[in-house]
Amino acid sequence: GLEALQSFLTACNATSAAPVTLQDLTGDGLDDLVLIYQNPDPALVQPAMELLILQGSADGFAIGYQARAESEVNLLGTIDVNTDNQTDVAWIETTCGAETCFDTVQIYSWDGNAWQDWTATKITMANAEIRLEDQSEMAQGLEVVLSGGEYVDEAAGPQRSRTELWGSLDGAPYTLLDRSYAASNCLYFTVLDANAAFLAGGDDDFE
Repeated sequence: GLEALQSFLTACNATSAAPVTLQDLTGDGLDDLVLIYQNPDPALVQPAMELLILQGSADGFAIGYQARAESEVNLLGTIDVNTDNQTDVAWIETTCGAETCFDTVQIYSWDGNAWQDWTATKITMANAEIRLEDQSEMAQGLEVVLSGGEYVDEAAGPQRSRTELWGSLDGAPYTLLDRSYAASNCLYFTVLDANAAFLAGGDDDFE
């Protein structure tokens, strides 16, 4: 089982980049595996990781899902994130340029037959701090909270950090629930905030 898999990876020069997660992910009573490993392809310009979900059976393991991330991969969790009684696998893919890194959250959910993408649109942010928390009464289970969004490059112009809250409504794939921006003394952002307040309040508030 697990020892044979590790031996196979070693023989292929594909080193495991994180501890192997051994858990029943599909509810069939058999252990499954979540494996993150370094892609050994010498043609890659930058080191890249891949994530494999291997489903257990009486005959061994078979690939249930393979994420070809082409970047750094960090596991967020293997739990029922949105409490719909189906196990989810959540991870972060981080791709870095010369100065700025972009973090993308992936959530795949077992629907009883296959692993399905459980994000309605791409969840990504520059230089993000990411966590799973229960912050919304509207959404089910845990929400994805991202804080960051600032570019390191000085040529990026005026900017400020933001926080985004993504959640699962009625068990559906994750969508953006809220976005808020940090305070700023920059005149550019003051004008943007004033315009947003005007549009939200209507003409009566500015008579």
